[in-house]
This record gives sequence, structure tokens and C-alpha cells, in this order.
Amino acid sequence: MLRRLQELRQSHPLSLKILASILLASSLFAALVAVAQLYVGFKDELNQLDARLADAEPTFILSLQDAVWRLDEELITYNLTSIQRLPYIAQASLKTPEGSSYSAGEAQGSQHITRKTYPLQQNTPDGAIPLGQLTLQIDRSAAYDNLQREALLIVALQALKTLIVSALILLILHRLLFRHLLKLRHSASQITLSTPAQAFVYDRSQAQRDDELDQIRNALNAMRQRFIEDAERLKTISTEHRRLALAANTGSAALLIFNADQQPQYANNPFKQLLGVEPWEEVDSQTLKQLGERIAPEQGGLRGVIKNTRSTEEWEKELFWPYDEARPAWINIRCRRFRDQGEELFIFFAIDITEQREARARERHLLEHDLLTGLPNRELALASIDEQLIEDNNLAVLAISIQSYAEVLESLGLQYADQLLLEVCSIIEENLPSGALLARTTGNELLCALPLEEDDQRGGIERLASNLLKTFNTPLWLRKEQINANLNIGIALAPDDGDNGNQLMRHALAALYQSKRGGDRSFRFFKPEMSEALARRLRISTLLKSGQILEELDVYYQPVVQSDSGEISGCEALARWHNEELGWISPEEFIGEAERLNLIGEIGELILQRACIQASEWLYRKPDFVINVNVSPLQMADSGFLRVVNNALQLSGLPSKALKLEVTEQLLLSGNDLIQNKLQQLTDKGISLVIDDFGSGYASMNYLCRFPFQALKIDKSFILNMHDDDRTLRLVEATINLAHTLGLAVVAEGVETARHAESLREMQCELLQGYHFARPMPAEQFSRMLDTRESLICEYSQRS
Repeated sequence: MLRRLQELRQSHPLSLKILASILLASSLFAALVAVAQLYVGFKDELNQLDARLADAEPTFILSLQDAVWRLDEELITYNLTSIQRLPYIAQASLKTPEGSSYSAGEAQGSQHITRKTYPLQQNTPDGAIPLGQLTLQIDRSAAYDNLQREALLIVALQALKTLIVSALILLILHRLLFRHLLKLRHSASQITLSTPAQAFVYDRSQAQRDDELDQIRNALNAMRQRFIEDAERLKTISTEHRRLALAANTGSAALLIFNADQQPQYANNPFKQLLGVEPWEEVDSQTLKQLGERIAPEQGGLRGVIKNTRSTEEWEKELFWPYDEARPAWINIRCRRFRDQGEELFIFFAIDITEQREARARERHLLEHDLLTGLPNRELALASIDEQLIEDNNLAVLAISIQSYAEVLESLGLQYADQLLLEVCSIIEENLPSGALLARTTGNELLCALPLEEDDQRGGIERLASNLLKTFNTPLWLRKEQINANLNIGIALAPDDGDNGNQLMRHALAALYQSKRGGDRSFRFFKPEMSEALARRLRISTLLKSGQILEELDVYYQPVVQSDSGEISGCEALARWHNEELGWISPEEFIGEAERLNLIGEIGELILQRACIQASEWLYRKPDFVINVNVSPLQMADSGFLRVVNNALQLSGLPSKALKLEVTEQLLLSGNDLIQNKLQQLTDKGISLVIDDFGSGYASMNYLCRFPFQALKIDKSFILNMHDDDRTLRLVEATINLAHTLGLAVVAEGVETARHAESLREMQCELLQGYHFARPMPAEQFSRMLDTRESLICEYSQRS
């Protein structure tokens, strides 16, 4: 029986609890009802007893008082016996004032005995006379016995009723509720993360649906669906967590999480490796403490790191961290603070920055050195000069310009210009004394600094500069072409010319500028007045950038005459610039600067338009008039150059045959098919092309055959020197013959004497140009010259 109850308790605990609750509640209720019933019945019986006594009192009281008054003992005894025989009266006793006692029945010792006394008296005219006191012992045991029997009966009946009702209720609950709950419990017990159970179902008719049990089933099904969804999310989170852990352990970043009590919470494998802990071991608080002492000893270890992180939100430090002797490394370690579910946590991020530091060192080297040559750049050179001046203020600074760099860049391209620069730098380094500094400051300019010899300071620098220039007398070979480096050098000496690197460099550049004005392959020492020339150059650059040249520029014209007749066949348009502040600015000063600033396009377009407009006017006076206009290689390389030429011709109405464009040899050296196509398109339009300054550059005979030129202009340096050097004279004659052989006309510029003119005429040079005939002049003056229609050769012959 006990075993069966134990099994029921394990299999149906809720049923037993409900049954026990019903039994307890029913029993308590039945007990309360029984007590109420028994109490009411008991009280009715006692009330009935009291009512009987009350009804009998007048009779036995009067009878007994009469017997006592008569002093009739027999009658007294009789009355007491009659009273005792009444229900529930166990004893009746009388005690008179004289002390006499009478009784009927025996005294009882029961706990249910109560006593009731009645005073007896005789009323007379004189007043009431006491006769004694009647005492009754009332025995209520029978009433209590009846109460007990009724109580037992009621309890038995109520218990039986409670059991029957409870069983019925339990059966109904099992039928309507418990069996379905057991089925739901069974379904719920099958749910796991890997195998969610089927939906919660039970066997109920449709009429029984839509009640609380159905609501529970629906809630369980909804919970099951949420469980399935949460299980999927948990699976996804688990996968992400596993992958994050894998990434954290296989990545390069070292991570360590600890709390404010300096207790480690998590450390990935890279951080364990950082600490020298095996991957399967845990990082303990002692290891964490030692880490804090190692990374921040000046801050008191880990507590100081925590304090600083709290105040600044992030703590960071770079440390030298040798993993072992074979792996010295630098690490960057940062500490950040965050909260997780209210708990304050800290995380260390540590990464190996050895490669980054090496990269920064390389970057710093690149920032301080020229990428092509590997030489120090301007900033590093100036800093080095300042350091040298601290040790010894006797220092020479040389600014070196490779004049042919720009020409090679325009003609052969950047690759060959860089090759030229590398070869020049290598040769200069070989010829510099030990301890000298060589740096590259701009594209074609170098800066050299070297200590001065105390006994012969200026003389030693002069010899060094001269030797450098002589070294480059021998041409360099580039693209099977001989290239003259053509160096210019400017020299500033400390302490006379400056006491810091920046000042010395400025003065050396000023001297270099003067050296360039003096011609290639020369050097100059700085003089105070050179600063004015450099300031003038900077002012010219500023004016060019502002566009003021376009307002102040003028075009002058120099006649080109026929050698046989001396008649003017045309002229060359030459730019002239007069500024109120700087006065006359020569083309040598502003053309090169405009090309450097990439402003030559606008200036060249303006000159071309003005020249064509003026030539169209002169064309009415001389129908075969031709005007020559110089074109910069940068203009020709511009994609819109053909459009510029067309616009100038359309604007002026000048026929294309009346225009000659002069280009330098540098343009030909590029070997660019686009340039060749442009030249051919210009020729196709009827525009003549002239090679300007022939002989001063690097053009070969091959270029004369490849490009569609109609004329060749011999550089004035050959004309000026042809009577001083027989080889130059023969070279001029050979050039003229070669040009004629190729079908080219020849123009000689720089004709300054009648002898020049006569010699060239004898060599059958068709066209002459130079001061012997006329200097460049404004358009008005040139117009008057055309109006004279006289032979310039005759005129100059008469003057001579």
C-alpha cells in the first residue's frame, strides 16, 4: 500500500496534492459545520433543561416553603425527594437557619455538575422571615454524552461524504485536465536543443476547445516555436562565438580581459604566448600582476594602468618586448574599459608593431631622401647644414643645376632625364671630398655642403667647382645620343654669406641664377647684389602667376631679309615685356620661368594671335610677306595646340602660307608619334615649319629626314664665331649645303656685320637676320620700314 502511494506520489504528485487539498478543505468545512450543529443542539438541550427547572420552580419552591414553615420534616423530605426525581437533578438539599439539613439523592463528583441555590422565606405582615436555602446539584453528563455520540456520527458521515466527493472531483479533474497535462508534459520532456518535439496536441473534442487548457497548449506551442527560434539563434551565436574564439586564437592581436580586482577573465593564445604561458594553461592573477609591473613600472603596475584608463578611457604604450633572443620585437599595448552586465572590465590589446616601426623608419627615410637618387632631400640637407655649422662655421654650400635635364625631359622623356640625373649625381659624388654632403633639392638642382680648408678656403672651392665643370666636358651617352650635362654652380660661404642652412642655400641659388645668366658650364660666388637678382626672379614669377604679363606683354618684330637682294621677306615675332616696377624684362628672364610654371601656353597663344593680326595687315603692303613665330615644346605638346593655331588664323584672316612656326631641336628628340602627327597636320594646312637654333642641341640628320620641315635656322653662336674659327666656318657652310641637299631653305640668325652677310650670301644662304639689318622693333616702326621698300643690304652698305 505504501509502495503504491509512493508510486502515485512520484507519477501523479499534482493529483495527490489536489486530493489532499480537497480532503483538507472538505474536512475543515465539515468539521466547522459539525461543530456548529453540535453546539446548537447542545445549547437547545441545556436551554430545555433550564426551561423545565424554571417551570417547576414555583411549584416545588412553594411546597417546600410551606413544609418548612410547618416544620413538617416528613413533608420536607418528601418535597426534596420529589425535586431530586426531576430530570438532571442529582441531589436536592435544604439547610435551615437553625442549622438543620435535609437532602435527597447523593452528591456527585462529575465535572458536569452545576449547583443552583434558592432562598426560602415566609412572607408575613411583619415582613419576610428566612426559612433556609435550597441547593440543587444539576447533572448534565447525559447532555454531554449525547453531544459526543452525535459528534462521532457527524464526523463519520462527513468523512465518507468528503472521500466520495473528492474521488469524484479527482476523477473529473483527471478526465478533463490531468490526462491532458500528462500528455503535454510528455511532449515537453521530448524537447532538446538538437531535437525539438512535435507540436503540443491532446485528444479533446471540439466542444471542449477554447478554454484555459487550450490556452495553455497554445502558449506551450508558442513557447516551443520561440524555443526553436532561440535554439537557432543560440546555434548561430555559438557558431559565431566559436569562430570568434578561433579568430582570436589564430589572429595576430593579443587579447586579455580582466576585472577591477585584477582577476583574469579571458586570454587568447597570442597573449598567452606573449606572457610565456602554454595554450592549455590559464593566466592567473600573479601572472597578470607581473605583466602590470613589466609594462607600467613607473605607474605602479596594473593598478596605475587601471587608474589611468578610468580617467582617460584608454591607456596606450609602445614597448620593446623580446619574445626570445631570436625574436626581439616591439609591441603596442592598449587598455580600454567597458562594462558587461554592470561589471567593470578592462581589456588589453597587444599587437606586434615591429614591421610598422621598420616601415615608419623607411617612411622617414623616404621623407628625408630623394626617391630616385637616394640622396638627402632639401629639408634633411638644411638640417644637416645647421648641425655642421654648430660644429664648424667654415662651410661652403654649392647649388648645382643640370641645365640639360629639362631639355632631355622635354625631348627624350622622364626615363632618360632620370638616367641623366643619376649619372651626374654619381660622377659628382666621386669627385667630392670625404665628409661632403650632396642632396637633391628640386628636379634638376642639387645642393652640396662641405667644410672649408682653413688655409685656402676660397681657392679650394674654386678648384673643386672648376674640376666638376671639367669633368662634364665629356658628353654622356643617352639613347645612343651624346648629351652635354652643362652644369652651372652657385657658391655661398659661411660665415660671410650666412649663418644658417636656409640663408646659405638662398644665397647659393642667387649665385646659381647669375651663373645661368652667364652661360652654361660656369660658377659664381655669391655677392650681396645677387640677392636683388634673385628677388627680381621671384617677383617675375609672381607677376606671371598673377597674369599681369598678359596685360603688359608686347610683340616686337625683327626683319628677315633675302641675302641676294636685301629685301625684307618677312619678320620674326619676338616677345617683349615692360613692367612699371621691374622695367624691361628680357625673354631669357620670363620665358623659362613661364615654362616652369606651365603658363607658356597662354603667353604663346597671345603672341601668336597678335603676330598673325599684324602680319595680315602687312600682307596688303607686301603680298609675299611671311611671319615667323616661335613655339615652345610645351605648347606643341599641348593637346589643344592645333586649335590655337586655327583660331589665330581665323581671327586674323592670315593665310596659312604666310605663317612659319619655329620649333627647337628639343622637340624632335622626344620621338613622339603625336608630335610628328601634329607637325604633319600643320604642314598639310600650308604652314611652314622651321628648325630653330639648329646646331645648339642634339638633333641628328635622321630628324631632318623624318619631320616635315621647310627651313633650317642656324644658331647665332655659329654665325658670331665663324670668322674666328675655321672649323666653325666650315661647319656653317656644310650645314647650308646639307640643308640644300635635303631641299630645305636656310636662315642665318645673329648676322651682325657686313662680313657675316657677305660670307653667308656667298654660301648661298637664302635668308639673313640680325642686328646688321635691324634690331627688334615695335609694329609701327616696322611698318615704316616696309613703306620705304629699300634694300637693307644697300642701306647698310651705304652706311658702312
